[in-house]
Amino acid sequence: MPDEGFDPQAFAESVEVTLLGGPRTLSPRDLAERADIDREVGRRLWQSMGFASVDEEGYDNQVSLTEYDLVAAQRVKRASRSASPPSTRSCRCHG
Repeated sequence: MPDEGFDPQAFAESVEVTLLGGPRTLSPRDLAERADIDREVGRRLWQSMGFASVDEEGYDNQVSLTEYDLVAAQRVKRASRSASPPSTRSCRCHG
């Protein structure tokens, strides 16, 4: 006999929050602004990690990302900055 107090929608939302590490609170546009990354760079990063391509109109404004996604974007930005070669202004040139 099915549990009459069971709410499949609430259960699905609970599983999603558990898997994502939190509720969806950010749109891709929000994430790009808060992480200070170009939106196109963010989209390419997302796709390079194996997530679905999201070219549909209006996607930039859909709340679909979590605070953990923001932290990940910030970490990738820091890592890519530290992996970049130093600028020529900060290098001492010998010739």
